[in-house]
Parts: sequence; C-alpha cells; structure tokens
Amino acid sequence: MTGSGKTLAFVVPVVETLLRSPCKLKTDIGAIIISPTRELATQTHGVVAEFVEACGGAVSLLLLTGGGTLAADIDRYKADGGNIIVATPGRLLEMFNRCGIVRSGWC
Repeated sequence: MTGSGKTLAFVVPVVETLLRSPCKLKTDIGAIIISPTRELATQTHGVVAEFVEACGGAVSLLLLTGGGTLAADIDRYKADGGNIIVATPGRLLEMFNRCGIVRSGWC
C-alpha cells in the first residue's frame, strides 16, 4: 500500500498515547486525521484499521467522508465510537456543525 509507512509514522504514537490514556470510552476522541479526498481518507483508514486491529482493537476508529448520510455517520459514531477519526474536511465540518461544535462565525 502506497504511503503506509508515512501513515504509520504518525499513527503509532497516536495509538500508543491512546492506549496509555486513562479515558477508555470508545467515544473519547483522541485524534482526528484530515485527508483532502475521500480516496486518501479511505486509504489512510485502511492502514490505521490494520494497525488498530493488530493492537487488539482497544482503540475505536471511524471513517467520515461524504457519500453517505450524516445521520448514518452519527449513528456509527454512537454505536462504534471513534477514538481516532479519519475524515475529509467537508464531512468533518458538517458533523461539527450538526452537533453544534462549530458555530457559523468563522465558517
């Protein structure tokens, strides 16, 4: 997989930090990885997923890209969590706006 070494260069420290964190809730967000395109986000998510699985699945992972409904993404987050979120900028902003995290003042 192209780029997996570079991806692991920042994913390994993130996962290590999350595994040592006292917060163990699956919905505690510990890292957000923003990718400019859906294809790159999907590729990055695949690399991160393999690493997370190799660590015993103690960290939850969520992919947020356009193409599906926002309601489905919110439901997946509630059900499966997202300690690490891999997202495209548009979907992440849409999610934040929908959940009231970002106000329209700077958007």
